[in-house]
Amino acid sequence: MSSPQQTIFGMVTTIRGHWRRRQLICHVAVATAAALGWLLVMIVLDNLAMLSAGQFVLGWVALLAAASGWAATLLYRGVRQRPTAEHFALMYEARLPGRQNRLINAVQFLQSRQAQRDPAAYAAVIENAAALDPRTAPEAVDFRAVRNALIALGMCGFLLLTHAVLRPQWTSNGLTRLFHPLSPRSHILATEPVVTPGDVELIEGAALSIEAIVPAPGIGRSPDAVQLEYRLADLDWVRSPMRAVPEALERDVRRYSYVFDAVRHPLAYRVRAGRSLSPTYQVTLQYRPRVEELRVSVRWPDYAGGQTRELKPNVGDVAALVNSTVELRLTASVPLSGGQIEFSGGDAQPLEVSGDDPRQASGRLTLTRSGTYAIRLTDTGGLSNLNPPRYTLTAEPDQPPLAIVSVPGRDLILTANAALQLTLEAEDDIGLTSLELQARHGNQAWQALRQWRVGEDNARRWAARFPLTLAAFGLKVDEVLLYRVVAWDNCRPEPNIGIGRTWSITVAEATHDKALLAAQTRRLLEALKRILALQQENRTALDLDREVEPMRTRQQQVRDLTIEVIDEQRKAIRPTETIIAELEELADGPMLQAVQRLAEYGGPYKQRIKHKKPILDIMDEIIARLEALIAKVDRALGSADKAQAALEQLPPDEREQALKRIHDLL
Repeated sequence: MSSPQQTIFGMVTTIRGHWRRRQLICHVAVATAAALGWLLVMIVLDNLAMLSAGQFVLGWVALLAAASGWAATLLYRGVRQRPTAEHFALMYEARLPGRQNRLINAVQFLQSRQAQRDPAAYAAVIENAAALDPRTAPEAVDFRAVRNALIALGMCGFLLLTHAVLRPQWTSNGLTRLFHPLSPRSHILATEPVVTPGDVELIEGAALSIEAIVPAPGIGRSPDAVQLEYRLADLDWVRSPMRAVPEALERDVRRYSYVFDAVRHPLAYRVRAGRSLSPTYQVTLQYRPRVEELRVSVRWPDYAGGQTRELKPNVGDVAALVNSTVELRLTASVPLSGGQIEFSGGDAQPLEVSGDDPRQASGRLTLTRSGTYAIRLTDTGGLSNLNPPRYTLTAEPDQPPLAIVSVPGRDLILTANAALQLTLEAEDDIGLTSLELQARHGNQAWQALRQWRVGEDNARRWAARFPLTLAAFGLKVDEVLLYRVVAWDNCRPEPNIGIGRTWSITVAEATHDKALLAAQTRRLLEALKRILALQQENRTALDLDREVEPMRTRQQQVRDLTIEVIDEQRKAIRPTETIIAELEELADGPMLQAVQRLAEYGGPYKQRIKHKKPILDIMDEIIARLEALIAKVDRALGSADKAQAALEQLPPDEREQALKRIHDLL
């Protein structure tokens, strides 16, 4: 190799050597600074949060991952991106601007072997080698990166050293824990509680007592409060303070306790003492038997029809007729060895466990009185359900039948030869068997006038009609006949008896009865005239387009007064059926239509005018029919007055027959 070639390659070799030293120093300094920084960060984090073994392992994994990535990057650059002589030549010329295109040209000529073939190229190499100073080759490498790396290393070392000087115990404890990540020693601030009973299995409903022994920390003082944290399933953690036990085990060691009175669900728990947290423990349960599905059916007594009613699933409250049969069918959560139905009075009735499926059981009871009951189950392990739900039993008594005389339904004053039609009605909650009309007068006992047998099975309603003739009793003036209706139901073993209200008929003289009938007719006439006047007033108000609301009120009054007259006529001494029927047809027909039309009548005049004519037509019909009724009653009253005047002139033997005709007329 010629002297110019030695000069060129010697400079490249010198530059490469300085570059490698710079890279080595930089990498070592950066790696050391990163390691010291990682140590400092882990120590500080451990002092702040008391890292767990898993967190320490995670920190080491992060460090090794970063180191492996960095090493892989350096290896890739050293193999695939290794600097060539041209790179070093360019590096030299970048640092020494006065040597432009000297070293790079010479290197390119020599590497391409052009200098060996071309004398001009070789002459250029000689010229460039002569112009270069080999002593300036080290200046091609910039060592400022080394300075920066060493500054970073110094700062990390200074911070770590300062932390170690200011808090030597913390630093020593952190380093010890850091270099034993799988089983780190206790933190210097740790008050790690020792918890009992830890993982435990309980019987459902049993009490759970948790104790925590909390030691004093290496430095500082013990925590002021210790909390129990627990949760059910995946719910949030619930915190509750634990009670401090007065007596201590030894100096600076405290004991705390917490009691669950009854655990009915699995739970997880842990103890937090200051900055320390115990492991999480699990409480599992051995469940007691419970009713998963309940089916209840109720069968009524035979005399009430014996029908069976199935209650909704899981409904245990029963309300049924007394002496009904209640059947219980249940499915338990576990196989059963037995069970019983416990009543509020202290009695119990055993359940029968199915031989095919020991999870199923059944029982039957007769509903004789009201109360409550609970279903007590016992599983094959001898466990029973605690505090089972209680259900109500309501024994509904068979009510006595209701018996009434609906027509005439009032006390009467009649002549001794009068006759009237009675309407008897009875009703029962289960079924009727018979009705009886009874009567008595004076000091006599009740006598049965007529008895009806109810032919239908379990008929709940029954009605009958009976013509009552007073002449059959031989009553005298001022004597009183009492009558009532009695009903029997089909209750067993003894039927219930329902006795209706007692009504009276007072015997009066014929003349007195005639005067009463005349007074009754005059009151009817006056009431009809009042209704007619009110209806005519309302018709005039509508025709003159007066205010709508008063018209609505008056029209309702017309109908209400008509209904009152109907009720009074039904209670009269001798009701006039034709008048009552006509008034009922008016009240439920045109009068009701007028009320309904006026309720819809309103708004602007153009909107009202199309409804006015139909309402006026209805009112005209009401007025016409009322006038016809008034005329009919007026004629009857006038005829009766004339007959009375003629009666005074008749002989006594003909007067009785004439009085009967007057009664019929009135």
